[in-house]
Amino acid sequence: MKKHLLPENGQFYKANLHSHSTVSDGKLTPAEMKELYKEKGYAILAFTDHCWFRTHNELTDADFLALNGYEMDIAEKGSGNSRQRRTCHVCFIAGTPERDTRPENHDHICDETPGFVKEYSVECLSEMMEAGRREGFFVTYNHPVWSQETREQYCAYHGMHAMEICNFGSYNSGYPEYNAAIYDEMLCAGRRIGCIGADDNHNDAKRDSRAWDSFGAWTVIKAERLDYPSVMAALLRGDYYASQGPKIYALWIEGNRLHVECSAADRVYINTAHQYASCVWDEDGSGVTHAVFTVIPEFGYVRVTVEDQHGRHANTRAYFIDELLD
Repeated sequence: MKKHLLPENGQFYKANLHSHSTVSDGKLTPAEMKELYKEKGYAILAFTDHCWFRTHNELTDADFLALNGYEMDIAEKGSGNSRQRRTCHVCFIAGTPERDTRPENHDHICDETPGFVKEYSVECLSEMMEAGRREGFFVTYNHPVWSQETREQYCAYHGMHAMEICNFGSYNSGYPEYNAAIYDEMLCAGRRIGCIGADDNHNDAKRDSRAWDSFGAWTVIKAERLDYPSVMAALLRGDYYASQGPKIYALWIEGNRLHVECSAADRVYINTAHQYASCVWDEDGSGVTHAVFTVIPEFGYVRVTVEDQHGRHANTRAYFIDELLD
């Protein structure tokens, strides 16, 4: 029986799930960001300004969906340069557009929340993520390389829905923030999480220059329609993939054979929970557009990567064996 891992029905929508506007330290207003991203083919933009939960429902129209959220950060205490201290940044995207912005109606994670205590510890940060999850937020763990966090930390966190496999703002600044290996470490530590791509844009540089921190990594969401309930339901189901350029058109399993249809790629490969990977190469320069892999229970999980001729990637989330093989 053919089982679609990315839904057979619905539409693909291009999304940036981590962005900053003039509400915090970004250089563009929310309205300017909407127009900028729409010009580049984006249908969804999550506004995740630092430590301030604000709604932007007035920006939603028939072709564009504004998601409401914010980014919370907690850093190590200490004197000296803040860039020498480790930190953890987490985005919270509200599950409904009607989410109440009043701080007294949050029990967690917001600088405006009475009594909220910031403590840089695995326990505090995990509880922050769990609390956001309980309150209906989609929770993502951001840029671990820039944050200077270690394997012992990010593999111990719990409560997130997804991590950033690529943070373009950090990557474009010179950090090795393509985090496929870190994603595998977290999966092998028992975290059943997805992976997203995001800009984390602040737009400090000249527009369209190489230093411009927009349009470098995104998440492609397959949803029934472009509205808040459909898109959030798709995120929670894991109906999305991360990309720096390549496209994944279809992903399905039939028996124990995993099929991938994609834009022309230099190679398509799978990684698993164990010392096993498999790769389909472009041998003649025409580009790989369809790849098939055999899946066995010993894999633990399978995730797919599509890599184009420029070294840019599209990454599926991890699909665990109990959801692949009956």
